[in-house]
Amino acid sequence: MSPRKPKLNTLFEQYIKICEFSLRRRPSTIKTYRESYRQLTTLLPDITYPHHLTETALNEFFKVLQTRKRIVGRDKVVTGVKDTTIANYWNKLNPFFIWLETGGHIDKSPLAYIKKPRCHYENKPAIKKKDIERLFSTVTLLSRSPFLLKRDTAILSTLFFTGVRKTELLSLQVRDINLDKNYLIVRGATSKSKRTRQIPINPTLRIHLSDYLKERQGYQCEYLFVSKKRDDRLTAYGIKHWVRRLNERSGVRFHLHQLRHTFACNLARNNISLPKLQQLMGHTDLRMTERYVRSLGVEHLVDDILKLSIDDSY
Repeated sequence: MSPRKPKLNTLFEQYIKICEFSLRRRPSTIKTYRESYRQLTTLLPDITYPHHLTETALNEFFKVLQTRKRIVGRDKVVTGVKDTTIANYWNKLNPFFIWLETGGHIDKSPLAYIKKPRCHYENKPAIKKKDIERLFSTVTLLSRSPFLLKRDTAILSTLFFTGVRKTELLSLQVRDINLDKNYLIVRGATSKSKRTRQIPINPTLRIHLSDYLKERQGYQCEYLFVSKKRDDRLTAYGIKHWVRRLNERSGVRFHLHQLRHTFACNLARNNISLPKLQQLMGHTDLRMTERYVRSLGVEHLVDDILKLSIDDSY
């Protein structure tokens, strides 16, 4: 009697354990793996065993994604998804399929026969000066307590003057701030690049961090940015709510990652070298740093064009 073949769900959980403990994938990455797999098995519920993963099945999955109607926002009906979304599903599912192939559970990854779409990623524009000023003004005018005024100003300043990622911001601890030597540390354990880096503290940021640290005295939480309601760290949900509230109150439509683009573009306009910018941004690949610099608008290139002269030609 031949042994029963494991179900796909069982194998997926084994794969996730490997990603967590052997490959040390970040929790946010694990979350995207789970969401992609859940979408696959939700749209194609008949896929229960590895041999059900065929080229035909995956083509059907992508077809459903691109033809189904969804309700987004306030009862807005949309059809399909962007090419970038299809590419993301391809990227998140294929490592699992390759793992199945390596383990002998399938002969070949079904995505080996399906070409990943080539995507054009729109540049995320940097936030304009007037909008940055409006964000700071909104925090100053509408904060409901001295603590929130100091905390929210420090959060906005940290994002603007350091370009840290959301996860890095929320993972900063009090011990990571060195006001005596004017730098903060982004630890490798909390960074996407897995590398520890130091970022110099801008004088304005130094003032805001110092004011906030004085205001948050009495908190025992080791994390720098804490909840307004309890002695605990500010969560991903908390910062999401913070951004949404600031969007609504300021009238400035922005998302958190735009502040990272703004940081990069401001340094690029001041002629920082790409290797230095790469180090500050925590990128392992210089090409990723170059993508951020593409956010420079044409209005920021005018002065460079005006400096051109025939006399400079060879």
